[in-house]
Amino acid sequence: MKFSKFIFIFLLLPLFLSGCTLDQTTKVEEVRTYPSGIFKTINNGQVWDSKSFVEKTQNRIVSISDSLVYDIGFSPINSDMVVATRNNGIYYTKTKGEQWSPLFNIGKDVMAYSFDSTSPSSYYVGYQNKLYKTDDYGANWRIVYTDPDSTIVSVRADYLKPTNIYIFFADGRILKTEDGSSFMVIYNFANIPQDPAKVKHNYSVDKANPLGIRSVYFFKKSTDSFYVVTNGGDLYFTNNGGIGFTLIDLINNKISGTVRFITFYPGAISSFILVTDDGIYKTFDGGANFEPINILTSRNKNVTALVISPKNDNIFYYALGNLIYRTSNGGLTWNTMPSPVTRTISTLKIDPENPNTIYLGSDIDLRMVENANNQNLFCDLFGILFPQFCKTTN
Repeated sequence: MKFSKFIFIFLLLPLFLSGCTLDQTTKVEEVRTYPSGIFKTINNGQVWDSKSFVEKTQNRIVSISDSLVYDIGFSPINSDMVVATRNNGIYYTKTKGEQWSPLFNIGKDVMAYSFDSTSPSSYYVGYQNKLYKTDDYGANWRIVYTDPDSTIVSVRADYLKPTNIYIFFADGRILKTEDGSSFMVIYNFANIPQDPAKVKHNYSVDKANPLGIRSVYFFKKSTDSFYVVTNGGDLYFTNNGGIGFTLIDLINNKISGTVRFITFYPGAISSFILVTDDGIYKTFDGGANFEPINILTSRNKNVTALVISPKNDNIFYYALGNLIYRTSNGGLTWNTMPSPVTRTISTLKIDPENPNTIYLGSDIDLRMVENANNQNLFCDLFGILFPQFCKTTN
């Protein structure tokens, strides 16, 4: 029996060591050439450290350095953080990024999640057409709501009224519950009367569903007021919990391009920076008036992340590709900052309690993911026999 196992391993070994499927030297070089995952700085971006470690097994180190990071979120009630990724689900950390643990691995391409202020171990996750909840850091999940028609794009539990939960759907509907379980439709963007003089649909984004919901932006803890970006590139605002919305007039403000995202100034929900694929703009009156911000890459279509200091609204950072830019005077002048990655930066977040601490999430190189998967399979099968191929560092 032992002899048969040895023959089996001997026959399979050339498949893994061949140049077509596994070249360990090349794989390690690619991981180093295309760093990605989560990075952290504690000195305003002067020095960055990788913070993607999950665990160390017998044969290899497990990390989320092969992940495309969608978002990084901070718990409103403790120091926990959450990372939403495309290819590895959702992870959380209690140690400010020193070690991550799986939170939601039912699905991989997950962007919709919310903290629950009733308990540090409780979270909501929207995946496909279902809303899930856990009360034990993801050890067990239960389905709270299943929708028959559409996909969930965003979820929010009110931090001040935790039984008030909102679900936002790709078809334009908003559902809400005030008891934590009984959901009802409170708004549907598909039913909005259109004003051709103000509505600026970008049909290259979504020709079939321009009034579907693409993203939602809340200011701090309350869900009474928030902004919604539709698939057509329109920006809407509500101050009554989603019962009614006002269209932000971008056309008369001479703002062209599709809305990518917004980032709030720390002072008020009416003050934010709007990022489009044709430039960035600031407003201090809820979008009644906008002023362009001149950046080093002015009117470039690839700004992927922007974050404002929670302690000083003259300091903010933006990312374009793998480059980082910083201003300390509200955008009058800019400095280029060191970048720890060669891939596209997908998100920047500043620690709300310590503005010197910044977290960065990046895109991935698909070759790195494929090679990492090959290496993991090899190490799982032959790590004991060939440890020199599995000495990977985080």
